[in-house]
Amino acid sequence: MRSKINRLVSLIALILGIWLVAPRRVAAQAVRISYAGISGYNVPLWVADEAGLFKKYKLAEELILISGGSTNIQALLANEVRVANVAGSAPIQAKLQGGNITIIASSYNYMPYSLVVNKDIRSPADLKGKRLAIARLGGITEVAALLAFEKLGLAPKDMTLVQAGPDSQRVFAVHSGAVAATIIAPPGLFAATSLGLKVLVDLGDLGVKYPTSVMATNGSYLAQNRAAVKNFLMGYIEGLHLYAQNKELAGQTLPQSKIVSRRIRPAVEESTNFMTTR
Repeated sequence: MRSKINRLVSLIALILGIWLVAPRRVAAQAVRISYAGISGYNVPLWVADEAGLFKKYKLAEELILISGGSTNIQALLANEVRVANVAGSAPIQAKLQGGNITIIASSYNYMPYSLVVNKDIRSPADLKGKRLAIARLGGITEVAALLAFEKLGLAPKDMTLVQAGPDSQRVFAVHSGAVAATIIAPPGLFAATSLGLKVLVDLGDLGVKYPTSVMATNGSYLAQNRAAVKNFLMGYIEGLHLYAQNKELAGQTLPQSKIVSRRIRPAVEESTNFMTTR
């Protein structure tokens, strides 16, 4: 009887020992990552997602398109998303207004936007008194518009800025004549020129320095989840490296991101659905 009990105890000890030393599968931490548009400077983020680099660092990521920098910041402050890929103006303005926002990375420091105009605009002087479509007031497209005005010798009061939403609506607003011009970056720029719109000024050619693509997070989330934020950065940095080294993969990823851009032609009826003017 005693020998049976000893064998049972030994068996239980063996099973317990195996359980204690066996490798455990660590559950991936869910993290929602947003981006403010479909411009090309988002490609490294998409590459990292496509290559499974966030999963490599135990993150179960979900990428979400939220149009406009200010709305991304609102989502961060409301804890709806954990990291946002936006232009530097949005988190900087939020911080100045008391928002607990922290920039954790920056990957692109040039202004890739162009000012495109419809067929009736032949010179900068023709823009005076006209309307220019931007994505949202206070965002990167407004900053780009003001820089373009400066390069063209125009003053901000020379045009009315119209808040018109995503690339598809802005391009067709110009194409239909609802506005005279818009500010847009690739790949939307390619769709605009394919429709016959003319580039009046290319800020990329001018070498204008600006933190166009930054990663921002809620300061409270960063303080409480430093490991998760570090894992995100490790995945993102690897994505940047892969983007720089593997042009074929980057090229394959970009067309997959053109969902909104491919909607440009069917979206003509939406082009005059403006929300705010300034």
